[in-house]
Amino acid sequence: MANHNLIRIWNFTNTRVVNYNKIIEMYKDFIKSKLSYINFTIKKQMKLIITIKSNNKMDAFKFR
Repeated sequence: MANHNLIRIWNFTNTRVVNYNKIIEMYKDFIKSKLSYINFTIKKQMKLIITIKSNNKMDAFKFR
């Protein structure tokens, strides 16, 4: 955009919920293609993590 002299305010806020698997897949696609990973089951996760996972969602309404 800078090369084409596009001077404006650009909003790149993601208005959808993105889960952890999607983030790791994007990381794998764009940064480290040889990355391999295995997801934990919920049961295994509960043994390793002290707190329960929070499913928070960002509300981008104020950014619109």
